[in-house]
Amino acid sequence: MKKTLLIFVAVALLVLVLAYPASAWYLGKQVEMAVNEPYKQIESLPYIKIVNRGYRRGVFSSDETVTFELFGDLMRFMENAQKRSASARPESTAPPAEPFKPIQVTVRSHIRHGPLPDAKKWAAAIVDSELEADERVKPALATVLGDRKLLTAHSVYGFEGEGESLVSSPAFVTTFQADGSDPPIQVSWEGVNANVRFTKGFASYTMQGDAPKLDIAGGKGVHMVMAGMHFDVDGRRIFEDEPLLHAGRQKITIAQVSIDGPALGDKSILLKQMSYDVNVPVNGEFLDIVAKVAVRDALVGETNFGPAHYDFSMKRLHARTFAQLHRAMVKMYSDPAASNAASNPSAEFGTLAKPALKLLEYNPEISLDRLSFKSPEGEVLVAAQAKFIDIKPEDFEQPSVLMVKLDASADISLPEGLMMMPLGIKADTAEAAQTQMAMRQRQIAALVEEGYIQREGTMVKSRLEFRNGQFTVNGKPFDPATMKATAPPEPAARKQPPTVPRKPPRKK
Repeated sequence: MKKTLLIFVAVALLVLVLAYPASAWYLGKQVEMAVNEPYKQIESLPYIKIVNRGYRRGVFSSDETVTFELFGDLMRFMENAQKRSASARPESTAPPAEPFKPIQVTVRSHIRHGPLPDAKKWAAAIVDSELEADERVKPALATVLGDRKLLTAHSVYGFEGEGESLVSSPAFVTTFQADGSDPPIQVSWEGVNANVRFTKGFASYTMQGDAPKLDIAGGKGVHMVMAGMHFDVDGRRIFEDEPLLHAGRQKITIAQVSIDGPALGDKSILLKQMSYDVNVPVNGEFLDIVAKVAVRDALVGETNFGPAHYDFSMKRLHARTFAQLHRAMVKMYSDPAASNAASNPSAEFGTLAKPALKLLEYNPEISLDRLSFKSPEGEVLVAAQAKFIDIKPEDFEQPSVLMVKLDASADISLPEGLMMMPLGIKADTAEAAQTQMAMRQRQIAALVEEGYIQREGTMVKSRLEFRNGQFTVNGKPFDPATMKATAPPEPAARKQPPTVPRKPPRKK
């Protein structure tokens, strides 16, 4: 019995020993397919190209080297324009400018195959990657980073194609001279760390990370510090054939930003608890884009304009049509012709017209949900929205019909004292400034009298609407003549005595 058991164990161990290389080879092949997936998505980006890729697959490990070209078409366009400019001025004695060349970065990865890639955990593979910068900037980076890499990633792939990556960049301190006449600038960066989790094919992902501190000092005495940045992203692909369009949420928070220095005097800037939050939910065939920017404290000198908010949204965007518009925009912004100052704007934006007009047929709504900030006089609050109702393709050829279908409104509330500040007053003399201010006071009084402005204590409010082709303010049709407050009459010119024609001298 014992002999049979020993034989069984020996056979089992032999099977495992022989099976492990086979499973490692198989998993290596599967991981290669998984690693290929992000490159398929990159191919849809017009400003990134894979110019070289090498993959050496072994039984227990593999190595990959990929070189990317960034904005290659744009750089070549600018290089050709540079050559044409030089050839048009053969007599120029100026030294030739440094030619524009595409930027290239290289990612090198070492892949250890599973099922025990590090002899500790079960996984399909462990991938260690590092980013190498363009050869032209390597010497400068070496003086800053030493032998550390610009960016590294440690990724663990699961057996179902899912994975997790830890991405980091190193901290550094460097000093450089921006201008020979200015003091040197010192940059201190405490690095960035991020954790990325993704499903098979990167169909969905999450990313959380932190950038503790960026400190820039020197130059002309300006000192800027950004501290406590945190980012949190959750996304999922909406359509399989649109790898660049994701639904989900992006949120970036910054604990504090300060800017001070001699040039600002006593008007140093301090922002606390900043946040940038974008949410893209999908509702059936439609998606919304809701963006919120907020600052708890916004101090300029001793004056705090916080809390301040800027909330903007676009709702009822037809997802498929928006994907077409998004793709057209990406292509346009990466088109070298876009950098040509002599290019035709109508031709450039022509590619956007068809999906943009199609998008309007689904009656999207664009809203400035809130623009608000505090002032010493009180809070300023603005909200507005606009949409078309039951628009048809033929309406775009009839501006009068299009305007009738526009539905827009805005609510404005602000302190009356803010309106009486000398903002926008431009005058050469104090007397002229007083004249302009008096005119503004008469205009405000006329608007209040007509009901276009409503006073509530120290605040003034108005509701503006454009509906059925008519513009109203506080429910009353607006008369532009109300704004034409007459300036005080100019002083009458002093009358001069009539001139008596002189008699010609008598001839002798």
